[in-house]
Amino acid sequence: SKTRPTRRPRAGDTAALPALADSIQADGAKSAFGRDPRLHHFVRGLLLAARGDLDAAADAYQKALYSPSAGFSRINLELGRTLLALGKPDEAAEVLSAALRGPLDGGNLYISRTEIHELAGYAWEAAGHPDSAAAHFHWVSRAWRNADPRFQDRLDDVRRRLARLVL
Repeated sequence: SKTRPTRRPRAGDTAALPALADSIQADGAKSAFGRDPRLHHFVRGLLLAARGDLDAAADAYQKALYSPSAGFSRINLELGRTLLALGKPDEAAEVLSAALRGPLDGGNLYISRTEIHELAGYAWEAAGHPDSAAAHFHWVSRAWRNADPRFQDRLDDVRRRLARLVL
């Protein structure tokens, strides 16, 4: 079954990203935190993905990962989306699952766990692991059962996939 198209919440204006990445790189080099010197790779990955260079974007996101489970989980999400788009669902599922094993605070607050579960469901489904996909889709279905209307299309898709997987 076909995965849903990627959704990236940005306005599409990437003109400022190179300067932002350079600034983050300069500031990150001065930081004692291990994750900070790597963060500029994430911004570069966003730019590369927007330009359609998914292989280079995946490489940049990999370089941005400080810890697969205790870093910034938004990096895991974007890397997972990119790997899925590159036809590497097993790798996507693994990087997304790592984010779900991380703590519920810190860098894991920059994306909701439900969004990670949603994309993990698509990745496991594409990788041919229906039981794993169903577990993630079930999580999403429960989490969004009373969600705002803007989530309705995504919830409907998850429920359709879940119904097919548990037959």
